[in-house]
Amino acid sequence: MKKCPFCKKEIESSAIICPICEMVLVEKRITAKNYSSNYNKYMTGQNSEDKIKKKKHPIVIILMSILFVVFIVIPITSGLWQKKDIQTVKTFYGYDCKGDCSGHKAGYEWASKKGIINFSDCGGNSQSFIEGCKAYVSGENNFGNGE
Repeated sequence: MKKCPFCKKEIESSAIICPICEMVLVEKRITAKNYSSNYNKYMTGQNSEDKIKKKKHPIVIILMSILFVVFIVIPITSGLWQKKDIQTVKTFYGYDCKGDCSGHKAGYEWASKKGIINFSDCGGNSQSFIEGCKAYVSGENNFGNGE
């Protein structure tokens, strides 16, 4: 004899269905929790071999969305992953040029024609012109890449 797990009455050991409460008995111990779970699976057509898809918790979905936006969307739209144009700075005998170094070249040619040999003689309204003159005075010891 054994007790029915549902109605707690004494029943025969070989009983598959409780004669008192008419609940189905199986070999493993049945509790109200796993019985209702098995009953729901039976009624919905799922059996123990079916894989049950678990729904993700809403907080997990929200966190995944935030991470996606922070690490994927924002960097792409803000240009962090775009290739940046690297501009090289041109120099004229060691002086940084803007554009084509024409001011430096004009100062150098002027100093060359006038035979300027002192830095104090280099003057003008343009800083690049003065630097070109100083480049001539200092000689060709400091070569640049924008001659």
